[in-house]
Amino acid sequence: MANTHHVGDPLRPFLNLGFVDLLQPQRVVDVVEDGALAVEAMKNQSYDMIFMDMRMPNMDGLESTRKIRALPNVPKSLPIVALTANAFDDDRNACFDSGMNDLLRPSLYNAFHAIEPVVNSKENLIVADVVGPICESSDFLAVDRSICDVESGDLLAVMSAGAYGYVMSSNYCSRPRVAEVMVKDDRFHVIKARESYEDLVRGESLPPFFEA
Repeated sequence: MANTHHVGDPLRPFLNLGFVDLLQPQRVVDVVEDGALAVEAMKNQSYDMIFMDMRMPNMDGLESTRKIRALPNVPKSLPIVALTANAFDDDRNACFDSGMNDLLRPSLYNAFHAIEPVVNSKENLIVADVVGPICESSDFLAVDRSICDVESGDLLAVMSAGAYGYVMSSNYCSRPRVAEVMVKDDRFHVIKARESYEDLVRGESLPPFFEA
């Protein structure tokens, strides 16, 4: 966590990541030991940026971020940067599964898609924006929508997407496209597998004049 005062050693590793501005003399870093303490710190202090360890004890980075975003004193524009020493597929999918490149219709012409929790509950309804991970103001699936208050790790179903949604999808921001699944009654089959990063670069090559 960073606000304005003096910076110490905890941010030195980020020199190599380009976060040079954070290392100016007027910056300060507050370090906490687990996710629950990070949430408590945010209740009492404002910060310019949060570096969130995805593998913190007691409360992981995803759960901590969800609780921090729900605090009334935290602006939506606050940058929260996810960090992890080990990148697992579950982490990537939890952070990046839904964005405007997967379902373009809401941002393109304000199409309505119902959004329901896979495990349905009518308790604790909230009004929220359902947004994706792409750095675009148009990256949303719903705005000011009344939905169930979900927890970190819960699954949301975006209804009526279907093949029409898939053919409009893209690899914008180098994002692999999602899988297509056909469902009949209580049976299902993956008819098109989720793309990988290898799929994105397959068939690409450097021109000879770029070679040393």
